[in-house]
Amino acid sequence: ADDIAEVGALVAHLPPPDLADTLEALPSEERHALWRLVESEKRGNVLLEASENVWDDLI
Repeated sequence: ADDIAEVGALVAHLPPPDLADTLEALPSEERHALWRLVESEKRGNVLLEASENVWDDLI
């Protein structure tokens, strides 16, 4: 649980372009796990920076 909280804190501080790059580098299962930690207010900006590949997987 501590690890998830730590990752959540890191995700909260990553700028959307960096978060989009991170999501693109992950396999689908890990991508979805990380996506669940992204605040809803930030998701739109992250998707704007992500590739269609990531969009198709997450939406």
